[in-house]
Amino acid sequence: MGQSRWSCSALLGLGVFALGLLKLSWLTFSGPLLAYANNYDFLRQSACIGVWQWKDGIDKTAGNYQFPIGTLINDGQRLPDMCLYSIDTLFPWLTGLIQGTGAVFDIAWVGGLKVLAFAVLSAALLHRLSTALRVPMALVFFLIAGDWVFAAYANTLYLEFSVVAGCFLVLVAGTQLLAQREAPAPALLVLCVMGLVWLGWSKLQYGLLASCLAVGFALVLFGRWRCAKTALVLLVLALLLPFSYSQLNDSRSPLMQGLNHANKTNTFQGAVLPAAVDPAEALQRLGLPPSCAAGIGHSWYTPRVNDVHLCPEVQQVSRLALPGLFIAQPSTFFVPLHRAIIESRPFYPHYLGKVEPEAGAKAERKVHRAQVTSITTAMAALPLALYVALVYAGLLAAALALTRLAWSFRRGGLSEESRAIAAMLGLGGVVGFYALVSSVFGDGYIELQKHAVALPLALIFQSVGLLWGVFAWGRRIASAR
Repeated sequence: MGQSRWSCSALLGLGVFALGLLKLSWLTFSGPLLAYANNYDFLRQSACIGVWQWKDGIDKTAGNYQFPIGTLINDGQRLPDMCLYSIDTLFPWLTGLIQGTGAVFDIAWVGGLKVLAFAVLSAALLHRLSTALRVPMALVFFLIAGDWVFAAYANTLYLEFSVVAGCFLVLVAGTQLLAQREAPAPALLVLCVMGLVWLGWSKLQYGLLASCLAVGFALVLFGRWRCAKTALVLLVLALLLPFSYSQLNDSRSPLMQGLNHANKTNTFQGAVLPAAVDPAEALQRLGLPPSCAAGIGHSWYTPRVNDVHLCPEVQQVSRLALPGLFIAQPSTFFVPLHRAIIESRPFYPHYLGKVEPEAGAKAERKVHRAQVTSITTAMAALPLALYVALVYAGLLAAALALTRLAWSFRRGGLSEESRAIAAMLGLGGVVGFYALVSSVFGDGYIELQKHAVALPLALIFQSVGLLWGVFAWGRRIASAR
């Protein structure tokens, strides 16, 4: 009987995973192209490796918001001053290596490598899960991999697909780690580390999240099973991820200095200071002169700010000054956070084109089918007040779940299934909270849907955990009768 249940669970999990992979393949490989247009950020990867978007009449070094371009050219031209390395750069680099210098090829080659890496690692991880976790985690994979909001990043040179893939692997491996009673097998730990590396090297914004999760997992490993060596490996990894990323991308380079100036302008002048009850006192706490009051409410993209910056001193402000300001004036934290929740929908960069103009009605039909079969579409359609309330409820549930989980490590009292559900609620809340905070206090309200791409992923993860909890609760009531 037990073996039969295991077999049914394994087959069901495999089937759900296969459906998710099938949907992701349809979104990525079937025509017409469904992807996000280049807002100029592609330049940062192309400049590193010499692989560029290519279309007659369009400057390869310029952005093109109107529509995506499905063709790449490996002309070998590199622009070191504009290069920003990421683990995501590995995929177009490998494609260029396979195709050869001078080759013109479909961008689906890049998307294919991303999908292949994501599918292989996800399958290996799902195989290492306990029986109870396989179906819920396969369902998470189906909902994420089959959602057009995430899949549309595959055939691009944006970094967000790596954020999504890394987050998924870390959340699933972390849930198994927190739920099981025995010390984890080496294979699970290796996959967890691979997920942390993929997430940590995806982009600067999410490097800190990977490091924090690595520290948390290290504490669990040492506290529960006295796995000192493994815990030490994770602690070293937590330190190496941001250090290695900074070594790849020199913070003193003109590109990084420019990004720093723009991001701080958007954060401090565009989001934090407009929320201050006492702007003069807030400026003083941040170490900014009174003259910077003229820049409050302006972002880097306000007309003429690039030419005549109203507060050039903002470039020298450290974000380490923010906690003190949050304590003195809580509105500077809660108002931007609340607005970030509101502006996080519709979960994708709506200002970017998604289909090539020549694709016509066929592309529109594909977009429609992709949207109506994606869970983020339903999430975005919720009444605003209900959506905001659910996000706050998810953050509160995460705090309660992690507290209960930590208590169970000391006192017991939770089954493996209950710990897994608590871990899904807790870890999902951590990722969702981080996505919001790092986005709004990292670059203000600019491109928030793209920067906070991990938020809908976290909400999906929590929702499946909640659904599993309701199902388990109903099953226990039925068995008691």
